[in-house]
Amino acid sequence: MIIALKSLLKTINGCKRMKTLFEDIVLKNTKQFIFRVQELNDGSYEVIQQACRVFPDNRVEVKSEKKWHYADLAELREGEYANTRQGRMFLDDQFWIGKLA
Repeated sequence: MIIALKSLLKTINGCKRMKTLFEDIVLKNTKQFIFRVQELNDGSYEVIQQACRVFPDNRVEVKSEKKWHYADLAELREGEYANTRQGRMFLDDQFWIGKLA
């Protein structure tokens, strides 16, 4: 998990074009599940969902990754990711308070 967070910090610090709005990282034994919502500099949104394998030496390898791109908040709210556990957590997050009223 620390490796993923360091990687995220490098991405955020090295690339000023995105802002992380929501992130959920779940570690289960040798697996790690990452769900991230980012606002891009053009005002659009990107949702990234990753499933990773964590090795005994703490090396993390991405096994699968899904990305969705949405032009605005209304599209983001209705996104395909909403059927996942982490997606439902994002939809219930305080991020949405006062938006799309």
